[in-house]
Amino acid sequence: NTLGAGGKVFMLDTQPFHIPVTPGGRHLRFDIISTWGDPHYVGLSGVEIFDSNGQKIEIVYDRISADPADINILPDYGNDPRTVDKLVDGYNRTCDD
Repeated sequence: NTLGAGGKVFMLDTQPFHIPVTPGGRHLRFDIISTWGDPHYVGLSGVEIFDSNGQKIEIVYDRISADPADINILPDYGNDPRTVDKLVDGYNRTCDD
């Protein structure tokens, strides 16, 4: 179990799982169930996907989405650089806040 935002308790699956050596598909979905205390956003700086030959697959930023899209939907924001397109801009090691 883990304590999430708003005091909600989430049950974590503790059973071992198997990741296929070469998984296939057309869609990849991340369900992030907990943050580091922020009630709405998680600190994720990048996503990289590789094919069965170990070659990086280029991801076009307009093919990815988040809900909510970014912090700019909140009042008093509008120019915050933390947007979903940054997940595939190639800068995955960052310490920017």
